[in-house]
Amino acid sequence: PPTLRLDDLGKIAIGYAALGAVACVWRAALKSAPNWRRRRAPGRPQRQLAAGELTPEARLDLHGFAKSEVAREINQFVRSAHRAGRRTLALIHGKGRHSEGGQGVLEGAVVKALREGGAAPLVEAFVTAPRRHGGAGVLLLRLRHRL
Repeated sequence: PPTLRLDDLGKIAIGYAALGAVACVWRAALKSAPNWRRRRAPGRPQRQLAAGELTPEARLDLHGFAKSEVAREINQFVRSAHRAGRRTLALIHGKGRHSEGGQGVLEGAVVKALREGGAAPLVEAFVTAPRRHGGAGVLLLRLRHRL
């Protein structure tokens, strides 16, 4: 069998350390991703959203909207979808790549509108969409069945 020399073990240790650093950055990114569930709401819908098991029944693309317009648009969209009996929605806010400074400004406004705005009473949970539903530039949300 092949033998490992001391310098080979050092390279392996450095490789594992680099993987650990990448894993830490990845975990930190996941923790900072907007995920929210109404107090006393069941956790299952949030887990289903995160796993991509619930397909959006309607989408709102917020590209091109000003930060000041986002809350009004979300309120109208969510209330209309709720009246129509839709439960799973996608809000496309983008990643901010084309924004000034390359930083997205809409994601924070979207999260605030869902947690504190006029649509908040209708929202049961929301998560950053899994890659197959748009990834980091999209929030999936689940509406409450009734008020």
